[in-house]
Amino acid sequence: MLGAAGLLLCTPFFAATNGGSRLGPMLRVLASPRVCLALAIVVGVVAAPGVGCSQDEAKVAASLLDLVLYVEEQKGRGAKRVEIPLPRDIPIDSSGRLPVVIAVTELTATSLEELRGLNAVVQTHDARSGLVQAFVPLRRVRDLAKRPWVRGIWLPASAPGARSPHPGG
Repeated sequence: MLGAAGLLLCTPFFAATNGGSRLGPMLRVLASPRVCLALAIVVGVVAAPGVGCSQDEAKVAASLLDLVLYVEEQKGRGAKRVEIPLPRDIPIDSSGRLPVVIAVTELTATSLEELRGLNAVVQTHDARSGLVQAFVPLRRVRDLAKRPWVRGIWLPASAPGARSPHPGG
């Protein structure tokens, strides 16, 4: 998990054999258990992005998923939705819905009905491009991502062509 550089720096042998150089004191600090643990965590997180993210959650743009997880965490602490500070640039209506763009494998009457079943309000859709724009309750974004016909979900400001070439960005 640490990688070759992390293992090398975290071995007492490396710090001890280089004690005579100018780097000796720094290497001894790098070999401390706390620094090694911090290094292991950082390298592990960087080396394995997306760990803990389900296949369905991978369909949700990072900025949107971060918002969903933040609100869930705040609600878990007992905060009511109206008490949670939210970004001002994301228009969330009084029902807790926010605008999203949804890429679908195919747009059918059934998929539109499923969207409405999630309490989403469809604004517009285009079967040819496979895109739907809708207001979706923030609490239902992950449920929407579980649908097999959903390829990606993102906020309109980060829609492909606007900034990111794919829903994950």
